[in-house]
Amino acid sequence: MREKLCVLSDPILNINEIQKARNKEVVINDHIKKIVSEKKFFLSIGRFTKQKNYLFYLSCIPEILKIDNELYFIFIGKGEDKEKFLKISDKLNISDRIFIVDHTKNVHYFMKNANALVLPSLWEDPGFVLVEAGYNSCTVISSDCPNGPSEIIGEDGGYLFRSNSKSSLVQTIGLFLNDSKKSIIFKKVNLKKRLKRFTSFYHATNLKNKILN
Repeated sequence: MREKLCVLSDPILNINEIQKARNKEVVINDHIKKIVSEKKFFLSIGRFTKQKNYLFYLSCIPEILKIDNELYFIFIGKGEDKEKFLKISDKLNISDRIFIVDHTKNVHYFMKNANALVLPSLWEDPGFVLVEAGYNSCTVISSDCPNGPSEIIGEDGGYLFRSNSKSSLVQTIGLFLNDSKKSIIFKKVNLKKRLKRFTSFYHATNLKNKILN
């Protein structure tokens, strides 16, 4: 008789570490620190590569600022497209709203304070950043790219837009910015519940039950 395989979700979250980290400040310059603590900002995390699709997202930011001109945009990461990204932001005349943090050991500090995590990726697997953001009660706005986001977020756990569609992204961000507080909280709660299967406690319990059965 063939044994049943125990399929566990990946990645695995350590909730105790997240709870400790989100209240620890990070070493960043004073200007970025002021934005994180006092301003409205969207957060994106990941390398400046084709997969993360930041150049596409950057082209949408002027339209997003027409919806809300108080927004700032913080990116955490390095990569081959970074210099091109900065040059385009200058040409679009939005460099005063764009800030890049090359590296941090504590993304939870940023997620805790962000208005939303924006994930414009062309593909994910399934997206560790998405999972971390959801568990930090950070609203997720993501492309419906393959391998993760749409399956995790669903229709009631965040905001999905058509991958690589400028009109869809701008419209979806507009929906979020004009959504009610009650609706936003409802989506955050749904996503966080859905992410319980990624916790180390869930994995330990699941393995224990498989072994005992």
